[in-house]
Amino acid sequence: MWYGIGVSFADGADTGQNWLSDPLRSPDDPSYAVIGPVFQYTSAYHWAITQMTPGSMQVVPRNSAERIFNNIVLIFGMLFFSSLISSLSATMVSFRMRRSGTATKMSQLRRFLRQAHVGSSLSISIQKQVRDRLTIKKPLLFTDVEAIEVLSKHMRYELMFHVCRPHILHNGLFRILQILDNDNFKQVLASCINFTFASPGDFVFRPGEIATHAYYIDSGLLRYVQTRRSSNDEGVWDLVDHKDMICEVALWTEWSHVGALKVIRPTVLMSIDVKKHELCLSSNVCGLFRELASEYSQLYHQRVVSARPPQAWPNDIFVRATNFSEILLSSSLNMREIIGLVLCTSLEKQNFSGFHFSGASELELDELRKEISAHKCVLTLNANGETQRLVAVSALKVVIGEGALILAKVGNWSLEADLRVSCKLPGGKRTLDESPAASLEKLLSGELRGLQKHIDLTQAATSDDEENMISETFSVQSTYVRTIYHCDLEEIPRDSFMWLEATDCQDRGLLDKVFAVSRGDKLLLYAFLTQSEFMRFCKQDDRRDLELFLHKYRLDAFVARRVAEWEQSFDRHGHDSKQSNAND
Repeated sequence: MWYGIGVSFADGADTGQNWLSDPLRSPDDPSYAVIGPVFQYTSAYHWAITQMTPGSMQVVPRNSAERIFNNIVLIFGMLFFSSLISSLSATMVSFRMRRSGTATKMSQLRRFLRQAHVGSSLSISIQKQVRDRLTIKKPLLFTDVEAIEVLSKHMRYELMFHVCRPHILHNGLFRILQILDNDNFKQVLASCINFTFASPGDFVFRPGEIATHAYYIDSGLLRYVQTRRSSNDEGVWDLVDHKDMICEVALWTEWSHVGALKVIRPTVLMSIDVKKHELCLSSNVCGLFRELASEYSQLYHQRVVSARPPQAWPNDIFVRATNFSEILLSSSLNMREIIGLVLCTSLEKQNFSGFHFSGASELELDELRKEISAHKCVLTLNANGETQRLVAVSALKVVIGEGALILAKVGNWSLEADLRVSCKLPGGKRTLDESPAASLEKLLSGELRGLQKHIDLTQAATSDDEENMISETFSVQSTYVRTIYHCDLEEIPRDSFMWLEATDCQDRGLLDKVFAVSRGDKLLLYAFLTQSEFMRFCKQDDRRDLELFLHKYRLDAFVARRVAEWEQSFDRHGHDSKQSNAND
């Protein structure tokens, strides 16, 4: 700007001069105006720097415009330079105080170690760890901010909820409790939650200790180690960005740690005090709030005591089948209905305290209420605060030999609708008060009665998975919680099914591949598929391949009638009936 002012007022200055008209040194030297623009600009830059610092420069203002600008720059330079000096001084003082505090602590420690006659090897290790930890920059925690103490209780509850919300609302139960009674939930939260800092090498807990807290990782890295000396299993888990609660089991049962949780990197933990949590839920909340927490606790405890081989033993990180969706599906009908209707009302009001509206129409909500009242589904909230419809599904995975073939339900056929295909494991939806085993027993005594004498569900291993999709009926995100029973058979019981005959009788690969079950005017189609066929046919974009595969078999009214007749014969005589096919 100084260069621009000199050039702009070269001819029209009130004194007839500008700084460019000054000679370089002596009066006989050429002026700045006749020197090249590079030297002029660098001289102007030099002048600007001297206005901010104690430096000097022979260039001076020569007219009123330059003088005014020079005064403004000097004032700004004085403020800038004094602020810079003040800031640097404060930083240096703070640094010296920290070093002085660290030096005092280290000096005191060394004096104590000498007085206690601690050996040199241990003394060096202790001093090194203390020095390392004193240099760690600790983040500000909730309890470190004294100004928070002057806030009203209501505002402190709001602040605590805002800070804890990313962790707390990842837990399904807490999401529901927040919807049911927002004020009480925030009060419980503020009463039993605290933030703590842990340094590398610290142990959050060790095997055999009574669990007093549950934890969320706010930042940092922890390592959970389980050995045979402290439990029935062993393993190592590095926990970073771990969203699930650590040691949630302590909130709902009397629990002793079966592993060690060690701090690997500086970590901030959000801890929930078990005793305070229990006290708050038992005394300071409404009846429905307390009833839901009590039932959840009982169901969680049942899963802890029933977890044993062939399933995994429970530990501080994981307890099988304690996903909130699974627990909710096994809760009382009354509780599921209350939660579902409360969430339907919240959907209708579109008032989620920051949660998202699902997009369901009024008519769809009415239908959803009817399904909830009929106990065919239950509503909950997912980790994003979106309403989620839960449907219980049971499935049977029958594997032949060493995993060579898998039994799959591949579609149905009727005269009216012709062929409809979908590849999935046998099974289906179950009522919410029905166990997975009871649901599959119905399947084995009905559609798959040919397998009933070959399968013992009490000896079958089980696994759980979930499938998520948007319901076309309700426009709500739906999760199908599936319990799978795994059964292995050495060979296919060929006399137990009515096999469809391929249209190409020369293709031996199609023999005894697909069988049909009669249901009214419909044929249900099952097939024994290879692993690759099953995976391929299950994909939505490969349904055309499944259609082409099933069209290789004869499907008509004659076949449907023969299937029904064969089933009647099978039911009368059981396995004494001879193997047949639908075209005999």
